[in-house]
Amino acid sequence: GAGKPIFWQALVMAAGCAYVWSSTVRAQVFTYLYIPLLLLAFVLYQKTGQRRLLFLLPPAMMVWANAHGGFAAGLGLLAIWTTGMCLSGWRRGRWPLAAFAACLAAAAISPYGPAAYLGYLREALSMPRPGVAEWAPLDLCGAAALVPGVWTLLLVWGMWLRRRALDWTGMALMGAGLFFAVRHDRLMAIYLMVSFVYGAELLHAAKRRHLVYADQ
Repeated sequence: GAGKPIFWQALVMAAGCAYVWSSTVRAQVFTYLYIPLLLLAFVLYQKTGQRRLLFLLPPAMMVWANAHGGFAAGLGLLAIWTTGMCLSGWRRGRWPLAAFAACLAAAAISPYGPAAYLGYLREALSMPRPGVAEWAPLDLCGAAALVPGVWTLLLVWGMWLRRRALDWTGMALMGAGLFFAVRHDRLMAIYLMVSFVYGAELLHAAKRRHLVYADQ
């Protein structure tokens, strides 16, 4: 499950996401504000069973869907998390499933009507953008890949160290985030946010083992 992030993790994550705020204010800021809300709702429910934030997700999704197409990424994360909760048992999965269904319905609420908006969204999400640098695949040999590359290696090392106590829902969320971040450089911030939350214990385990080796 999600652990307690420590300062260096927060610093690296914030640096890796800084590009989101480095230009003029754009509609995408709604996505980068609502992703943390989703993650907070996930963690509170997993750790304490608290459902209050789950009830806030549908109205938030309605605003998000009318503000920026990135809400599709939020629905994707919510679908993965809901699946994980349902696989752990009906009692645990029923509220996430209800929240997901309500979010799907809320996302279809638009001044243009569900059919017109979903048709536009399908075209927008599948549209090729060869001339837009931020939609290009991540250059794995470039400087931009250094921070997420080291971050990911530490996560993998932490997974090995904690292989008997992994949160597979968290692993799925991080895996999906990494996949899309590699495909589209623009989505790197989402991967860093998700792995900051669900990879905290893994990063801490990797750092702790490194310090043990250094002291030997």
